[in-house]
Amino acid sequence: SLDGVYLPKSYDAYKIFFDLQRVEVLKGPQGTLYGRNATAGALNIITVQPKFDFGGFAQVEAGNYSLYSFTGALNVPLSDIVAARLSTQVTDRDGYLTDGLNDDKSQSVRLQVLYQPNEKTSLSVLGSYSHLGGRGSNSVIAERFGSTPSITSVPNPSDPWAGTTDPASLARIAATNPTSAALASAWFPVHPNFHDVDIYVAAATLEHRMDWGSITVIPSLVSSRLEDQNGNVSVGHPTDDDDQYALEARVAGPDAARIKWVFGGFASQENQSHTDQRLIPIPVGAFNAGDNIRQRDASTWAIFGEADSYLTNSLQLITGMRFTDVKKNLRGYAFNYGFAPGEDAFGTFPFSGSTWPGPDYPGAVILDGDKENSQLTYRVGLQYDLTEDSMLYATVASGFKSGGFFNSPVQSDNSYKPEKLTAYTVGSKNRFFNSRWQVNAEGFYWDYTDKQETFLGWVAALGTSILQTRNAGKVKLYGVDLSVSGLITSEDLIQLQAEYLHSKYDQFSYFLKGTNNVTYGACILTTTTQDGVEGQVNDCSGNPLVRAPEFSGRLEFTHTQPMAEKGTLIFNAALNYSDSYFAASDFSPLEHQPAYETYDAYLTWQSPSTNWSLTGWGKNLSNENYYTGGPGQTPALLDVFNAEIAPPRTFGVRVRYKF
Repeated sequence: SLDGVYLPKSYDAYKIFFDLQRVEVLKGPQGTLYGRNATAGALNIITVQPKFDFGGFAQVEAGNYSLYSFTGALNVPLSDIVAARLSTQVTDRDGYLTDGLNDDKSQSVRLQVLYQPNEKTSLSVLGSYSHLGGRGSNSVIAERFGSTPSITSVPNPSDPWAGTTDPASLARIAATNPTSAALASAWFPVHPNFHDVDIYVAAATLEHRMDWGSITVIPSLVSSRLEDQNGNVSVGHPTDDDDQYALEARVAGPDAARIKWVFGGFASQENQSHTDQRLIPIPVGAFNAGDNIRQRDASTWAIFGEADSYLTNSLQLITGMRFTDVKKNLRGYAFNYGFAPGEDAFGTFPFSGSTWPGPDYPGAVILDGDKENSQLTYRVGLQYDLTEDSMLYATVASGFKSGGFFNSPVQSDNSYKPEKLTAYTVGSKNRFFNSRWQVNAEGFYWDYTDKQETFLGWVAALGTSILQTRNAGKVKLYGVDLSVSGLITSEDLIQLQAEYLHSKYDQFSYFLKGTNNVTYGACILTTTTQDGVEGQVNDCSGNPLVRAPEFSGRLEFTHTQPMAEKGTLIFNAALNYSDSYFAASDFSPLEHQPAYETYDAYLTWQSPSTNWSLTGWGKNLSNENYYTGGPGQTPALLDVFNAEIAPPRTFGVRVRYKF
């Protein structure tokens, strides 16, 4: 969320991380206060608010991959009761991949106005706009780790960051997928990828304090428009038009009361239209799979309450509850458009306007559906203060993620059920040596039911795979988090975050219509019939969660060196470690990312007045290539894992002036 406003699309949050007061990362179910989709946690972005003082800053950054970035803010008091803050960020960076993709061409601006007629009442109004441009993101052919010999003598590209339209990548794809490589070779030199997204946020926060507590009201609008052309061995052209209207109102007790409480309600209406086409290569040519979603709406309302009360001077009872109702409806259709021999597929793709096949096109599938989910979530726990600097806590909390629909071109079972989570947590937070050291430890046990997973699933009628969202059944995970922060000397700070995590799909199986489904990994396919329809069950039970390393952590050291009238030098170095994990959900050896570590560092000079600073920084200094995910394997990419890769070594300089 941004200043309490829920952002419905992942790309809505891409360019809001500037001019911030703080970032709150809340782990575990946050359903009581944050709603239906905070099953595993919530991320709260809190911006710097307008002040009644003139000031601001300007920051310029330059680095490799032709990076240029400007970030700035201007705070102006317009009167004794009105203040405004204007902030912006502009970034221009070339792509990390050899074919120019994974670039960053973006612009953002945010205006905030604060009206505060007295100490008890304030009204803050926010308006922001962001544009995401450039060529967008893409994937690479993952390296082969361990005993995963190729079925062809053609090697993978020697450069891990070779994009899939790089000649070396196309040669590797052509060795086992000649039709896919031929389409990419013909299409992308003439029709390169592009990315075009506009995001608008408008919100207001009205707060009024009284002797017995406070009232807060937050109306908001989040609107986005997307058009994209993407792909590697097939071509995609999606468009999205999304508007979310929301209103939250809450009342809270006074901060100094023995019982701290909040009660409120929330309602939102999200309206979305969506089209997507994909030009897919097959051995005899190509066909166009598409969907036209005229309406994909979601209406939500909820009531919630939370109270923390001291039973004794040291023992605190934590309680919270939320009831949520979500209605979703889908109106649209999907089609497969076959090209006749000799027909120019490139000349027809993408369809637009009157050229779109209608819902009466032969073989088109109506995707209409309606779904309503209601759920009561809760949080209950105890907190015991051992001393002023140490406390123990234990909580049980539940989370809820609503069900919905995915765009299936040929399947009528295109819906999935809500995801539910019960999380058990015990922990301790401690400060020692006059707060010079802080040690926090937490143990957790999470029990999922109908966990939602999105993956590529084979569709025999298409001869390819499509992204599907299914319920994985039961999932259990448990582990320990450790956080240590300590001043070794007055100038040397050490910080450690570490986690042990054990995870397992107790039940992860799904039914795919048709036979000839393909799996390349540790999942088991069994031919069967469900409701009179022949198909196959893909059973991935017993595997760990995707992208869930058993051990991970970060060790960080900061040295601050005062230089009297010459200012201050600040040096920071960090080690990031991750154990091995699977990057996609069919658990193939090709998708197994080995353990890795990366190193980051920066050196900052700060002027004696602290108004000026100059920073040199570097990330992933060892140039480690590691994979963060991917859609899984398909017959269209035989013997290849199309993976998402993390950025390579990056470095640059940053100059900042504060006034």
